[in-house]
Amino acid sequence: MSYGNRRERGHVLFVTAAAAVVILGMAGLTVDLARMYIGKNELQSYCDAASIAAANRLNGTTAGITNATTEATSNVNRWGFGQDTVGSVTVEFGQNSTGPWVASPNPATGYRFARVGAQGNVTLYFLPVFALVGFSRPVQAGSVAGQTYLGELGDGAFPFSPDAHVPNPVPVDPSGNFGLEIQHS
Repeated sequence: MSYGNRRERGHVLFVTAAAAVVILGMAGLTVDLARMYIGKNELQSYCDAASIAAANRLNGTTAGITNATTEATSNVNRWGFGQDTVGSVTVEFGQNSTGPWVASPNPATGYRFARVGAQGNVTLYFLPVFALVGFSRPVQAGSVAGQTYLGELGDGAFPFSPDAHVPNPVPVDPSGNFGLEIQHS
């Protein structure tokens, strides 16, 4: 029984080996890119929580700036699949949400916004073998949070309170007052 001539033997082995390398490379690319995406997402969660915590500490004093910086840098969120603390954190403050940003404003009057940035390195497992990109890649994230002044309650601030505005009253309550009656004195 003949399986082909001598020049055709071994092609299946070559094609299978080449396909295996391509499949492993794609799997490695997928795994390492997913790790980078998750690392970026974890750093973003850290920055969001840290900037909100820092903004909550701002009170117009230098002590408020110090407390905000401490609150942001000692945030308990972790990254790297919950294994690592965030080491490279920057905290800056501004008088409005677009800056300019100052690390330690003095006097601290009028500073109501906190910007937190974080950076870390994600360890790569497969890409260094195939793409020669190194064994880690940096990812970074940032967030801005601030205090705003509310001069009045707007629509939807308290959707189930007597102050709420109902643009389309329901048939059960055509007055739009959630069953409450207005008392005139």
